[in-house]
Amino acid sequence: MAHTIWTLRDFSGETSAVRVYNGDITAISIPGFLTAVGIGRAEIEGITRGVMAQEQWVGDLTTLSALSPTDELAQRELKWLVRYHDTVTQEKAKLEIPSADPVGNMLPNSDFANLESTNMASFVAWFEGFARHPESNVNAVVIDSIQLVGRNI
Repeated sequence: MAHTIWTLRDFSGETSAVRVYNGDITAISIPGFLTAVGIGRAEIEGITRGVMAQEQWVGDLTTLSALSPTDELAQRELKWLVRYHDTVTQEKAKLEIPSADPVGNMLPNSDFANLESTNMASFVAWFEGFARHPESNVNAVVIDSIQLVGRNI
């Protein structure tokens, strides 16, 4: 199944990746797909502190940066745990986004992201329009929650 991988680098130079499954890529769909990949990069950058190092989709790998971020809080161990489900089968899935930026993105007194904050709402809208469940390249997905987690999840 087609998928896109974004790799982020943290303050200490370590990398961690985010994999999002998406629908089939065809000659007709590729322009829109590439636009959505770029939007996805921007959406993930909007909710993280790390430097976007690479993005990859099936058949392509583009090095975006070899630099480390200047923000010492950009650590790959601080992650967003995104829980979502298939809208048809209801099957659950999850992914991790490294180098999370919780500032302005959290619910009060909670480990969970405020999905209505500007950056999170934008990410959710992009993700739900772009991503597919790992077991289906057709069925849309819905985010159930996004939680700030640490090293061992």
